[in-house]
Amino acid sequence: MSSRIWVMIMTIVISLITMSCQKDDGFNEEEITDTLSVYVYRAGVEMHQDRYSALYMKNRQKVVLPSVTGGSTIARDIKVSGDDVYVVGEELNEEQESVKALLWVNGQAQELNAPNSKSVTAKAVFVKDNDVYVIGSYLPQAENATYRAIVWKNGEFTHIGSNDVSTRLEDIFVFTTNRLTFQN
Repeated sequence: MSSRIWVMIMTIVISLITMSCQKDDGFNEEEITDTLSVYVYRAGVEMHQDRYSALYMKNRQKVVLPSVTGGSTIARDIKVSGDDVYVVGEELNEEQESVKALLWVNGQAQELNAPNSKSVTAKAVFVKDNDVYVIGSYLPQAENATYRAIVWKNGEFTHIGSNDVSTRLEDIFVFTTNRLTFQN
């Protein structure tokens, strides 16, 4: 093959490669908008002015959760139902050496109470239909008391387990069935 033909073939090949590599697909990074239908939520904590602050993140957006009494707070679990964000955790009251269980709904803190208790913790939250379930434990004020597992359903306290043995719950899932009865 003559060198002239070889040069022409190489020129055509290089021209085709150069034209096919140009970026003209109409894509503009500045026009990207958040059109995701799925979001990532996570609960956590950060150090803020010598105390811990509970927070949650939706993708990269941080939401710091308020305390009730100004103490350190910790977020332990998060659930999202529709447009509502539920976060559970605790607030430490260093002066009284006690822990309070908290439920934040859309960033608003609510204390979860247990009667006659020194310390109350919240570990997990679950939302089913219009009901909010939170599990945790509490330490009664009685001398030699042990931690007792508890469940709150819509803020109502229920003790789970024995008074004689230390019990705790770590997570919750609620499953309901509709039973149909057939008559002959």
